[in-house]
Amino acid sequence: MPLAADIIRISIDGQSIVLRPSLRAASLLEAKHGFKAIFEGIAAGSLTMIADVIEIAGDYPAAVTALIHDIDRRGIVRLDHLKAPLVAFLTQMLASDDQVQKDETATAGPAQSLATYFDHLFRIGTGWLSWTPEQTWSATPAEIRAAYDGRNEMLKAIFGGKDDKVEQAPSKETLGEKIKGIFAGLGTTKIKREVA
Repeated sequence: MPLAADIIRISIDGQSIVLRPSLRAASLLEAKHGFKAIFEGIAAGSLTMIADVIEIAGDYPAAVTALIHDIDRRGIVRLDHLKAPLVAFLTQMLASDDQVQKDETATAGPAQSLATYFDHLFRIGTGWLSWTPEQTWSATPAEIRAAYDGRNEMLKAIFGGKDDKVEQAPSKETLGEKIKGIFAGLGTTKIKREVA
């Protein structure tokens, strides 16, 4: 899954609506219907599923009203033009195969449900990354995973850690020496305070 999500834009009744694959949208959709049912509903042209995805993830509050108005105006329910962009949008919210494999290996347990996975991402955002709940809910799952991986890389650089590819000998540096080395590399200097 690419980090930068494609912008999914749909048009309803002449109004352009952008769908954001945020953690909030993913979590709400999973809780309301489950992704399997949503994919099946969209493939079948279910007005309920299509309307729920647009209402939960769209940036236009009156989108569902506009959708109903568009259907009434045309006199027939034609939703085929929405299927492909909605499937592409939903796919952006799901973990990639390699991420699921990585998570299963890390936990050495059975595959987790999507609801559990989204809850886990929320805990990462608000706990490990110290983001506010609103920042975490607004981020995409891919953004949260990338930020978490970056945080782990930073912690490994500061405190050391086993590299997946290269076996390293234990460092004889103290924690203070490691931190000094990192800050020296950033061009920082230590200021001594005068005692009054």
